Amino acid sequence: TLINLDSNDRIEQLLNYFIDARYDEVIELNDQTIEGIFIAQDEIIKAYKYFIKKDFKSLHLSIIDLDNVKDCLSDIELFSLLLIVFESHFYTMQYKKAYEYINLMKKVKFNDKKFNLFIKERNFILSCKMELSNVEYLFEEIRKDIHLFSLEKQFSLLLHYYETFNTEDAYKYILD
Repeated sequence: TLINLDSNDRIEQLLNYFIDARYDEVIELNDQTIEGIFIAQDEIIKAYKYFIKKDFKSLHLSIIDLDNVKDCLSDIELFSLLLIVFESHFYTMQYKKAYEYINLMKKVKFNDKKFNLFIKERNFILSCKMELSNVEYLFEEIRKDIHLFSLEKQFSLLLHYYETFNTEDAYKYILD
Protein backbone atom coordinates (compact mmCIF):
# COMPACT_ATOMS: atom_id res chain seq x y z
CA THR A 1 0.00 0.00 0.00
CA LEU A 2 1.26 3.43 -0.91
CA ILE A 3 1.03 5.86 1.97
CA ASN A 4 3.88 8.36 1.72
CA LEU A 5 6.28 8.69 -1.14
CA ASP A 6 9.98 8.33 -0.57
CA SER A 7 12.28 10.93 -2.03
CA ASN A 8 13.86 10.61 -5.45
CA ASP A 9 15.06 13.89 -6.93
CA ARG A 10 14.94 12.89 -10.61
CA ILE A 11 11.44 11.47 -10.46
CA GLU A 12 10.17 14.32 -8.26
CA GLN A 13 11.60 16.74 -10.81
CA LEU A 14 9.89 14.80 -13.60
CA LEU A 15 6.55 14.93 -11.78
CA ASN A 16 6.91 18.66 -11.15
CA TYR A 17 7.68 19.33 -14.80
CA PHE A 18 4.79 17.16 -15.96
CA ILE A 19 2.25 18.61 -13.53
CA ASP A 20 3.30 22.14 -14.51
CA ALA A 21 2.99 21.17 -18.22
CA ARG A 22 6.68 22.01 -18.77
CA TYR A 23 6.97 19.28 -21.37
CA ASP A 24 10.18 20.54 -22.97
CA GLU A 25 11.90 20.10 -19.63
CA VAL A 26 10.57 16.53 -19.33
CA ILE A 27 12.11 15.73 -22.70
CA GLU A 28 15.33 17.51 -21.72
CA LEU A 29 15.45 15.45 -18.52
CA ASN A 30 15.27 12.33 -20.67
CA ASP A 31 18.27 13.53 -22.67
CA GLN A 32 20.25 13.67 -19.42
CA THR A 33 19.72 10.01 -18.55
CA ILE A 34 22.74 7.74 -18.25
CA GLU A 35 21.73 4.58 -20.07
CA GLY A 36 21.94 1.49 -17.87
CA ILE A 37 22.66 3.18 -14.54
CA PHE A 38 19.11 3.94 -13.35
CA ILE A 39 17.16 1.65 -15.66
CA ALA A 40 13.72 2.02 -14.04
CA GLN A 41 14.06 5.80 -13.66
CA ASP A 42 15.24 6.13 -17.25
CA GLU A 43 12.32 4.01 -18.46
CA ILE A 44 9.84 6.13 -16.49
CA ILE A 45 11.28 9.31 -17.97
CA LYS A 46 11.11 7.77 -21.45
CA ALA A 47 7.47 6.78 -20.87
CA TYR A 48 6.58 10.41 -20.10
CA LYS A 49 8.46 11.51 -23.20
CA TYR A 50 6.54 9.00 -25.33
CA PHE A 51 3.26 10.25 -23.88
CA ILE A 52 4.15 13.88 -24.60
CA LYS A 53 5.13 13.00 -28.16
CA LYS A 54 1.97 10.84 -28.52
CA ASP A 55 4.10 7.79 -29.38
CA PHE A 56 1.64 5.35 -27.83
CA LYS A 57 3.29 2.23 -29.24
CA SER A 58 6.58 3.03 -27.48
CA LEU A 59 4.67 4.15 -24.39
CA HIS A 60 2.87 0.82 -24.24
CA LEU A 61 6.18 -1.06 -24.47
CA SER A 62 7.67 1.09 -21.68
CA ILE A 63 4.65 0.45 -19.49
CA ILE A 64 4.98 -3.30 -20.05
CA ASP A 65 8.69 -3.15 -19.15
CA LEU A 66 7.93 -1.17 -15.99
CA ASP A 67 5.02 -3.42 -15.07
CA ASN A 68 7.38 -6.42 -15.20
CA VAL A 69 9.58 -4.83 -12.51
CA LYS A 70 6.86 -3.00 -10.53
CA ASP A 71 7.74 -4.92 -7.36
CA CYS A 72 11.24 -3.40 -7.49
CA LEU A 73 10.12 0.20 -8.01
CA SER A 74 10.28 2.74 -5.22
CA ASP A 75 6.95 4.25 -4.17
CA ILE A 76 7.51 7.42 -6.17
CA GLU A 77 8.51 5.42 -9.25
CA LEU A 78 5.39 3.28 -8.85
CA PHE A 79 3.27 6.42 -8.46
CA SER A 80 4.87 7.81 -11.64
CA LEU A 81 3.92 4.62 -13.45
CA LEU A 82 0.33 4.89 -12.18
CA LEU A 83 0.17 8.52 -13.28
CA ILE A 84 1.41 7.87 -16.81
CA VAL A 85 -0.98 4.93 -17.22
CA PHE A 86 -3.83 7.11 -15.92
CA GLU A 87 -2.88 9.95 -18.27
CA SER A 88 -2.68 7.65 -21.29
CA HIS A 89 -6.12 6.16 -20.55
CA PHE A 90 -7.56 9.61 -19.90
CA TYR A 91 -6.07 11.04 -23.11
CA THR A 92 -7.42 8.14 -25.18
CA MET A 93 -10.85 8.54 -23.51
CA GLN A 94 -10.76 5.15 -21.81
CA TYR A 95 -12.38 6.73 -18.79
CA LYS A 96 -13.33 3.54 -16.93
CA LYS A 97 -9.71 2.37 -16.97
CA ALA A 98 -8.52 5.86 -16.03
CA TYR A 99 -10.93 5.81 -13.08
CA GLU A 100 -9.30 2.63 -11.75
CA TYR A 101 -5.92 4.34 -11.75
CA ILE A 102 -7.08 7.62 -10.23
CA ASN A 103 -8.52 5.64 -7.33
CA LEU A 104 -5.09 4.08 -6.76
CA MET A 105 -3.40 7.47 -7.05
CA LYS A 106 -5.76 9.01 -4.47
CA LYS A 107 -4.34 6.62 -1.86
CA VAL A 108 -0.94 8.29 -2.09
CA LYS A 109 -0.21 10.97 0.50
CA PHE A 110 2.01 13.84 -0.56
CA ASN A 111 3.62 16.50 1.55
CA ASP A 112 3.52 18.74 -1.52
CA LYS A 113 0.17 20.56 -1.95
CA LYS A 114 0.76 20.85 -5.71
CA PHE A 115 0.70 17.06 -6.18
CA ASN A 116 -2.44 16.74 -4.06
CA LEU A 117 -4.16 19.50 -6.07
CA PHE A 118 -3.16 17.80 -9.32
CA ILE A 119 -4.78 14.54 -8.22
CA LYS A 120 -7.91 16.41 -7.05
CA GLU A 121 -8.09 18.23 -10.37
CA ARG A 122 -7.70 15.08 -12.46
CA ASN A 123 -10.24 13.24 -10.33
CA PHE A 124 -12.74 16.08 -10.72
CA ILE A 125 -12.30 16.35 -14.51
CA LEU A 126 -12.57 12.58 -14.94
CA SER A 127 -15.73 12.51 -12.83
CA CYS A 128 -17.18 15.29 -14.99
CA LYS A 129 -16.33 13.40 -18.18
CA MET A 130 -17.96 10.25 -16.79
CA GLU A 131 -20.87 12.27 -15.32
CA LEU A 132 -20.48 10.52 -11.99
CA SER A 133 -22.70 11.28 -9.02
CA ASN A 134 -19.77 12.62 -6.99
CA VAL A 135 -19.15 15.63 -9.25
CA GLU A 136 -20.95 18.12 -7.02
CA TYR A 137 -19.06 16.94 -3.95
CA LEU A 138 -15.74 17.05 -5.83
CA PHE A 139 -16.55 20.53 -7.12
CA GLU A 140 -17.10 21.73 -3.56
CA GLU A 141 -13.73 20.21 -2.61
CA ILE A 142 -12.02 21.91 -5.57
CA ARG A 143 -13.75 25.20 -4.77
CA LYS A 144 -12.01 25.31 -1.40
CA ASP A 145 -8.65 25.43 -3.19
CA ILE A 146 -9.64 27.11 -6.45
CA HIS A 147 -7.57 30.19 -5.60
CA LEU A 148 -4.44 28.00 -5.74
CA PHE A 149 -4.97 27.28 -9.44
CA SER A 150 -4.02 29.61 -12.26
CA LEU A 151 -6.88 31.68 -13.71
CA GLU A 152 -6.80 29.56 -16.85
CA LYS A 153 -7.08 26.37 -14.80
CA GLN A 154 -9.87 27.86 -12.64
CA PHE A 155 -11.87 28.71 -15.74
CA SER A 156 -11.26 25.25 -17.18
CA LEU A 157 -12.49 23.55 -14.00
CA LEU A 158 -15.58 25.76 -13.91
CA LEU A 159 -16.32 24.96 -17.55
CA HIS A 160 -16.09 21.23 -16.84
CA TYR A 161 -18.56 21.71 -14.03
CA TYR A 162 -20.90 23.79 -16.17
CA GLU A 163 -20.73 21.34 -19.09
CA THR A 164 -21.54 18.46 -16.75
CA PHE A 165 -24.59 20.08 -15.19
CA ASN A 166 -25.49 22.85 -17.64
CA THR A 167 -27.52 24.52 -14.92
CA GLU A 168 -28.23 28.14 -14.11
CA ASP A 169 -26.39 27.78 -10.78
CA ALA A 170 -23.25 26.52 -12.49
CA TYR A 171 -23.42 29.38 -15.00
CA LYS A 172 -23.86 31.97 -12.23
CA TYR A 173 -20.87 30.56 -10.37
CA ILE A 174 -18.72 30.94 -13.49
CA LEU A 175 -19.81 34.55 -13.90
CA ASP A 176 -18.89 35.30 -10.28
